[in-house]
Amino acid sequence: MIKYKFIINKLSFYLIFFVITACAVNDKEAFNIIDEAKKIFLDFPKDEENEKKEKVLKAKEATKKKQKLTKKDRVVEKKISNDHQHNILKEGLNNEKKETLLDKELKESKLISKRKEKLIQKEEKEKKVAVQNNLKADQYEFKIGVLLPLTGEHKQIGSLILNALEMALFQSDNKKLKLIIRDTRADAQTTKKVFEDLIDNDIRIFIGPLYSKSLASIENLVSEKNIKVFALTNNSNLAKKGMWTFGIDPQQQIRTILDFVISKGNKNIGFLLPDNSYGYLLYDTIEKALNKNNLFPARVEFFKDDIESQRQAANKISRGFKEYEEDLRKIEEDLERKDSDSLLINNRDLKKPLDSIFIGASGQTLTILASQLQYSSVDPKKVSYVGTSSWEDASILQEPALKGGVFATTSELLQKDIKKTYSTVYGSDIPKVAMVAYDILSLLNAVLNENGEIEYKNLVNESGYLGSRGLFRLKYDGTVERTFQIKKIIKAKFETYQEAPKFFKN
Repeated sequence: MIKYKFIINKLSFYLIFFVITACAVNDKEAFNIIDEAKKIFLDFPKDEENEKKEKVLKAKEATKKKQKLTKKDRVVEKKISNDHQHNILKEGLNNEKKETLLDKELKESKLISKRKEKLIQKEEKEKKVAVQNNLKADQYEFKIGVLLPLTGEHKQIGSLILNALEMALFQSDNKKLKLIIRDTRADAQTTKKVFEDLIDNDIRIFIGPLYSKSLASIENLVSEKNIKVFALTNNSNLAKKGMWTFGIDPQQQIRTILDFVISKGNKNIGFLLPDNSYGYLLYDTIEKALNKNNLFPARVEFFKDDIESQRQAANKISRGFKEYEEDLRKIEEDLERKDSDSLLINNRDLKKPLDSIFIGASGQTLTILASQLQYSSVDPKKVSYVGTSSWEDASILQEPALKGGVFATTSELLQKDIKKTYSTVYGSDIPKVAMVAYDILSLLNAVLNENGEIEYKNLVNESGYLGSRGLFRLKYDGTVERTFQIKKIIKAKFETYQEAPKFFKN
């Protein structure tokens, strides 16, 4: 029945189509009508059974297509499926691996962070310690007491020494060193008082005093306290442990110059010495030095601090020289006359009263004594005039009697630069004792430890130190040993005759 209905509807459609076409072949409206008719026809409701049949047919066709899949397609499909599964598995393994690596990295990062924390803590601790140490160090001021005569009769030499100390302090570039300066007035009581005040202020290192009397006034205090004193006096009799006498010791110079003249064959030696404690000290040293060589002083004369006494002493030590010179002149005259009967010719092996004369003086006193010796027939060409570093004074170079004279003095290896700098800064020559003070401060700057303390093993060095006045070394007994050169007065100049040793023998 349904089939017939469908046929009838179809025939009706074609009939309508034919009628419309025939009526309006060229009319555009005819085509519009046809289009509308198509829509109407297509929109006819389909029968339910027909729809079911169509669905069944489509299902059968899909089944057939599925059955027609080739083996190859199935393999491909299977491969795709396997690849997919493999990728999923691989991805899973990779994920596991990634998770493992992540865990490892996390662990490592934790360890690293812990280490970093420890390092940071350590650094912070070290920084704190460093800051504390720096703060502690900043609190340190290596205070050095300076005892000098800055007023009164000796203020000039005191000021010159202070200049040398300030120059040494500047050149040291040690900002922790601080000089606590006190005026002694070259007075023993004043020295003792200012010394006690500085001790009460916890100062344990001192430069000065300059003179022996001042040093003697504080001797007992040095023994009672842990104090180190570097005195500028040359009186080695006051030397003791903890109290060094840095002045150029004349006793060492005497031993040096006597060894020199003895090595030249001069064994008959006379001595002109000041009539004071200094002169007696020199004489004691002379006796010991000569006894070491199985010798003794041939003549000794002491002079006071006046011209008349000095002339008398020179005349006394010159006795016999006038006669000696007269005998030599007669011998020469007899030889010219060829007088073989002359007693003098037969005894012409005359001995000089003295081979050498040591003159323990300086400046004007030295020139007075030397000129008086020559006036008393002591020929400086035949008799050696010898002395110590006190001779190294330009004022004596014009004295004819001192030409050819020799003396012991300190080395000048480092003096040139120091003298130049001092002269440039202060407009004057640096005194010898000021150079000694310069060396002391330079030494302290070298041996002071971080706590501002001095260790004896560093201070008392057997090899010694090279200073402005040559090689020196400190002894445990408070003496300061030095090396010396020999100088000779030639053509109104001080010329080096024998170099100072470059090291200590023992």
